[in-house]
Amino acid sequence: MSERLLLRVTLIAWLGSLFALFGVQRLLLDPLPMPTNLILFAAQIAPVVAVVVALMRSSPRATFWASMISMLYFTHGVVQTATPDTRMIGLAEVFVSLSVFVSALLDMRRERHSGSE
Repeated sequence: MSERLLLRVTLIAWLGSLFALFGVQRLLLDPLPMPTNLILFAAQIAPVVAVVVALMRSSPRATFWASMISMLYFTHGVVQTATPDTRMIGLAEVFVSLSVFVSALLDMRRERHSGSE
């Protein structure tokens, strides 16, 4: 398996973890009435879905956008960590978003070094 493919699979896995994390929170931990719940879930995962689609199409800027969007989720996780009820899910969101960010940076760094050769 090539290094590029491995990094792409890692990014998609981390972004999928964010997707699952929001699904658990919206549907199990903090259920609201169904139409409201679905709207909030769709709003929370829309950036993840957009980046995963771009990564699967091998868009050159998808890795950069994955790193930028992960910072939105990092901020959301830090805010959730401030309240005792959602502290654990907030910490999980911070961990996953930082993992996406680091994976994206490694991919961009590898891309820059392979492009200069």
